[in-house]
Amino acid sequence: MKKRMLVLLISFLTVFFLVPQQSALSKTNTDETKPSIVKKVKVTTGNNGLKLSFHAQPNTSYTLKDLNNNQLAAGTFKKGTVSLNRLRSTSTKLILKTSRHRHTSKKIIPLPESYEIPRRSVYRKPVAIGSKVTYYGANNQLLFTIQTNYLPNTPQNKTGISLTFHNYHYAIPLTFSPTNFTTYSDSQQVALQPQSPLPMIKSNEEKTINFLIDVPQEEAIQNGFTFDNSDLMFPINFYL
Repeated sequence: MKKRMLVLLISFLTVFFLVPQQSALSKTNTDETKPSIVKKVKVTTGNNGLKLSFHAQPNTSYTLKDLNNNQLAAGTFKKGTVSLNRLRSTSTKLILKTSRHRHTSKKIIPLPESYEIPRRSVYRKPVAIGSKVTYYGANNQLLFTIQTNYLPNTPQNKTGISLTFHNYHYAIPLTFSPTNFTTYSDSQQVALQPQSPLPMIKSNEEKTINFLIDVPQEEAIQNGFTFDNSDLMFPINFYL
């Protein structure tokens, strides 16, 4: 009888103490997965750059960056609508991070096609295949790396190369288009064939892209191989 009473008492205490804690934990998880707390986002272009406005609840802190980790604005939202003027982004998208009551959200804001992205006029010095390229954003933050190598067992009339991208802190997944890669020989563009569909590379992921180039490997390619898109501060060039 005493043993049975002890079992009932333990069961009662377990229900009394654990169930409220589990309910509180569930509530916390729900709070952390709330949808974006930013509303009425509007971005336009003007003579002095970009103008961005958005609405959020009071006491919301925000940070606005572009894909190259340049911080464009930061502050705490009081009431009404935040209006930011004369912004200069070095990429095609902005990343708006907001935080309120331990709930953090991120919103990706595409820019109008009419916005002219400022880019550096100096081209990056070409590197040889076999080297690793490190791409930094603002404040020397590592965004991604590219490890280059020649592909073995390629046809005699072609050059095979591989580019292994590691995405470290790029604000959105790395995506690619065939137009991002060009090769020239004797000032003439040379055909370039990806050997598989071009991937999407999320943060902390690493993937490899293989190419075949319509030039024999033993022949010098004067202008080499270039990776470029509108979100890079400058093109990345390779000696073949």
